[in-house]
Amino acid sequence: GETGQPLVDANMRELKHTGFMSNRGRQNVASFLTQNLNVDWRLGAAYFEEALIDHDVASNWGNWMFAAGLSGGRVNKFNIIKQSKDYDDQGEYCRLWCPELAQVPPPKIHTPWQLSQQEQTNFKVAVLPYPQARGGSVGAAAGGGGGQVYPKPVSEKSPGAQGGGYGGDKEGQWRGGDAKKRWDRVGDKWTGEKSRGGESRGGGARGGGSSGGKSRNSANTKRQDMMNAHMGI
Repeated sequence: GETGQPLVDANMRELKHTGFMSNRGRQNVASFLTQNLNVDWRLGAAYFEEALIDHDVASNWGNWMFAAGLSGGRVNKFNIIKQSKDYDDQGEYCRLWCPELAQVPPPKIHTPWQLSQQEQTNFKVAVLPYPQARGGSVGAAAGGGGGQVYPKPVSEKSPGAQGGGYGGDKEGQWRGGDAKKRWDRVGDKWTGEKSRGGESRGGGARGGGSSGGKSRNSANTKRQDMMNAHMGI
């Protein structure tokens, strides 16, 4: 809930605290994650599976796959600002779940990064880059008197008109980094085994052989089978 897009943040915070998100919210956040940030759709589906109180395997994984534009049909990328103004015109929903913006009036609440310094002072909120925004209160920087902090929008990396949501190349290969680690943790939770890497390097002072690699491959296979079962493949 700290993307800098109030509608997305409000929906993700509601999900975190209540275990529920509206259908419109689910479409918006799924589109934003896969089409605006080009993050692997399976991470979103796995998080929803853990967080939603009304989770359904087929609906969840199927709809996330469609949101990522991998259905073979059209890629449906939502315009988050337009959606915000269409479905939360007065900003009441955003203010409920993003109290940092409690004093920001419509329509400015949907684009807080456009607030001038004077407006930020008047509305008692400082809009700062994400690393600086963590922590909540900035005192005088947000107009004094316990002003709030809200992050500027995260950098987007759109996959383009062909769709995306893999966070990798067209074959779905990972680019590495934190997303890879998070997906590994999801796999470990499903299988109860650690699954890393491929075959171990043969021979040498570490005992030779490939038993470690075979063990990892077995865990990887088990993990892939369970993931396919979740997606109905």
